[in-house]
Amino acid sequence: MVVKWQILVSGIVLTAAGVGGALAYLHNKPEVLGTTTGTPTPALTTPPVITTAPSPSASASPSPTATPTPTPTAAQSKPRQQNNQPATSGRADVYQVYEHFNGNSLNYGLWEPITYPKAYRNNEEQDYRPTQVGVADGMLQLHAVRDANGQWHSGEVHSKWNYAYGEFEVRMRVSATGPGVWPAAWLMGTVDQWPNNGEIDIIENVNGSPDAVGTIHGGGSRGHWHTPRWHSPVDIRQFHTYKIVKQPGYISWWVDGVKRGEWYRSQTPAGGVWPFENHRNFGLLNLAIGGNWPGPSNASTPNVTMYVDFFHVKNAY
Repeated sequence: MVVKWQILVSGIVLTAAGVGGALAYLHNKPEVLGTTTGTPTPALTTPPVITTAPSPSASASPSPTATPTPTPTAAQSKPRQQNNQPATSGRADVYQVYEHFNGNSLNYGLWEPITYPKAYRNNEEQDYRPTQVGVADGMLQLHAVRDANGQWHSGEVHSKWNYAYGEFEVRMRVSATGPGVWPAAWLMGTVDQWPNNGEIDIIENVNGSPDAVGTIHGGGSRGHWHTPRWHSPVDIRQFHTYKIVKQPGYISWWVDGVKRGEWYRSQTPAGGVWPFENHRNFGLLNLAIGGNWPGPSNASTPNVTMYVDFFHVKNAY
């Protein structure tokens, strides 16, 4: 999501006038280590201790007892997911965030609903209100609704966790699409201002185009730059799993377990700065209407809900 912030707070792109303290946590966001929400990790069971039967020998020395089978750690017994091919090399995944949005309210230990005015970013048509964020049926739901006066209201959440490297994956869809509809899941750096803090788009889609888009953005003396966008054919109205794998000097983009794009530090354009090292990233989920990239909505644009089935952070540090 190309970001043109109207109001910046030193250290991070944060808030707008009248917002109050909704984003104050982003100055010093607590790291959520080992937090598991949603589907619990299966209980660990201790394998039986295997012993060797006594020898019938007349020797007074008893037969030695075999070493007990060790109890697996939580990481070792974590069930593998379908889309974890990169960076694991056969090892069990270790989940730092395992969010499946169970229950009927947002997990405020992991997420913060955001308040932004209309056109705060990218000349978007909606404002963002916490009332447009909900959790039901095991999913996060962001509702973009046009009111009786033709004004759009929608939902956005930011994470309270942040990590420098790892795998960040989301499974999501939208209920409908049309002119101006712009769902997104993305990462931002916790230091500096956009675009120098770096932006990594896990998934964007505009106007119901039949593809998902992945992009990275940076800054430097040349100003904002982004790499060529990668595209993957999808129907955004159906659930798909999108993932970024961030490693030192390298970022790859995955859709439904298939690598669809990659970026190397060496691809940084002249005068640009690769901003993805030596700082951490937090997550953003939002549903925009209109703006610089998709263009305006029109009378045919429907009310839309963005459904997020899960958000995982794994093998991260």
